[in-house]
Amino acid sequence: MRIGDFLVCDDIRYEIGNKHSLIGLYDDQIQFQVSISEKGKWPKGLALGILLRAKFENELERLQVTKFRLESTLNGTKKLLAEGGFNYDAKVVARGINIAIVLKQFLFESTGDLTFRYTFLDSKNSVVQVFDSPDPIKVTEAVE
Repeated sequence: MRIGDFLVCDDIRYEIGNKHSLIGLYDDQIQFQVSISEKGKWPKGLALGILLRAKFENELERLQVTKFRLESTLNGTKKLLAEGGFNYDAKVVARGINIAIVLKQFLFESTGDLTFRYTFLDSKNSVVQVFDSPDPIKVTEAVE
């Protein structure tokens, strides 16, 4: 498998025609605007959408991947965010996987470097492929 896109945003909407609309796309920073009295008080919650688009290299690879797991790491602390399986229609040859996950309340425990990892598994829970977010997202806070 090879990664196409690994995007983090505020929200992902599903549109007619099998399309995704991404709202509030993040680059390399998530900044919380806080008052003086809120500065340094954690946790802070935020909705987050995570979109991964990956392409299969061949049919065998497609058939191997049956499950996925999404984890985040903030300052060395890992969290399992989502996991699930894939049901392939035998008549359709999928060329890739699009996974759009919206977390309605992602809790940030502090400032720091945030990364994500998608792990793809086979039917025996053996790792087939791992995709890490390309760069960490810096979580910061700024006083308004």
